[in-house]
Amino acid sequence: LMGLGVAVFAYLLLLTGIFSQSFSRDLCRPVQMLAAQAEEIMEGRYGMEDLPVIREDELGYLTGAFNEMKNRVREHFRDQEELWRLEALLQEAEYRALQSQVNPHFLFNVLGLATEAALTEDADRTVDILENISYMLHYSLTSVREDAWLADELKMVRAYLFLQQRRFGDRVSFSMSLPPEVPALRIPGMTLQPVVENAVKHGVEHMTAGGRVEVRLAWTEEAAELCVRDNGGGIPAGRLEALNRGEAAGESGGSTGLGLANVRGRMLMFYGRPDLMRIESEEGRGTAMYLRYPRGKEASDVSNPDRR
Repeated sequence: LMGLGVAVFAYLLLLTGIFSQSFSRDLCRPVQMLAAQAEEIMEGRYGMEDLPVIREDELGYLTGAFNEMKNRVREHFRDQEELWRLEALLQEAEYRALQSQVNPHFLFNVLGLATEAALTEDADRTVDILENISYMLHYSLTSVREDAWLADELKMVRAYLFLQQRRFGDRVSFSMSLPPEVPALRIPGMTLQPVVENAVKHGVEHMTAGGRVEVRLAWTEEAAELCVRDNGGGIPAGRLEALNRGEAAGESGGSTGLGLANVRGRMLMFYGRPDLMRIESEEGRGTAMYLRYPRGKEASDVSNPDRR
């Protein structure tokens, strides 16, 4: 009996040791993993995979809560980094627009037109040219820091196209198709004119004849939808993909110092949506750029800028 009791006691002691070791391992391993990931987070690294939830008790609940907390913190930092990037982009756009409102090439062309008109034409034509130049400068100075009325943005485009028509003559034709009434909609300033300027600069500027730039506005229940289309040489597929992703892809700003990446950034900053600017193009068949200005900041309708 004594030998049997010793054997039973030894067997129970062995089972207890095995159970204790297994319990300790199952308990300590998740805690150690939690501690290791907590140390990674303290050092600013959030890219690790989620911890596996291997238990269905309080420790498993704690592991799941830790994973959720880590993912939310990571998303918060991503949103914050995107906000910082957009703010930096906006500051850069403001700086470029305020420091270099008109580049020398554009200024030379416009002033050459004004001089030619003053020497060979009547004064009315000169006044028209200078008034459009003045409006463009004034609008670009004031609207780059704030939102603007859609009608004023369209008036800016019309002033720009007026000057470009005098510059290109019969080489390029420009047209604007607008509804009879343009809604009084608040939009981010200096977002449409740079898109039109991009169509001129990269689409039809080097064409010797037959160039065409069209601006069309459609007003739907959801948004004001604008399309700027040219019949230029188009955009290579790789650069088109980069532009649709929001990358600069080697572009440079035009007379206003604002490129397409800045326009996309201003739209994203204003509306909080990345899908409001889209570019379609095919090499040799021209380019179409689409902008959507969602409704929600409109007042009563105002008259068409063409009729002012």
